[in-house]
Amino acid sequence: MTSTLISVPSEALSLSVLDSDGISHSFSSLYTTDGQDQQILFIFIRHFFCGSCKEYISGISSEIDGITPQELSKSNKHLIIIGCGQPNLIEQYRKDTKCPFAMYADPTQRLYDAFGMIRTLSLAEKKPDYIKSSFLVNVAKSAVCQISSGTSMFQGGDIRQIGGEYLINERGEILWSHNMTNTQDHVEIKELRKILGFD
Repeated sequence: MTSTLISVPSEALSLSVLDSDGISHSFSSLYTTDGQDQQILFIFIRHFFCGSCKEYISGISSEIDGITPQELSKSNKHLIIIGCGQPNLIEQYRKDTKCPFAMYADPTQRLYDAFGMIRTLSLAEKKPDYIKSSFLVNVAKSAVCQISSGTSMFQGGDIRQIGGEYLINERGEILWSHNMTNTQDHVEIKELRKILGFD
């Protein structure tokens, strides 16, 4: 579902996200630069144990048919991932998905709310291409991942929170956007490549 926003909401400007060390960064600092006409693709994922989102980020991070840092750099674009769990889970998530991109956490979900992202547990009528595993396998993977995280097993984030994708320029203008309507509704990777001008 396309968002009706044409620029970063004013309430989001003062909100912060946390890096893997727990250091706070204002959201606006992630896309503003010193005169460079760059674009940032923000991908808001669900909780850090979501198997479907992990498959999505793994697919995006693939050097074969994903999105590479080299492609982004050549076109003055960047990709940033934001999850709704605790920041101490970021490094393991990046390792599990082989993700080369910057990642932050918004455990308050206030940024998600500012962009109008909703909470639901509904599934897609048809499984998207980026999900390779069956629903039951994904549930099992999520459970194993959560249990194996030990004392962090309850820090993955709100399981009802769903995300979206936003392409934002350095002036805070939203060039393209999509809010998920269910838990399996990320924009397909091949479509993201077209939006970024790679295909």
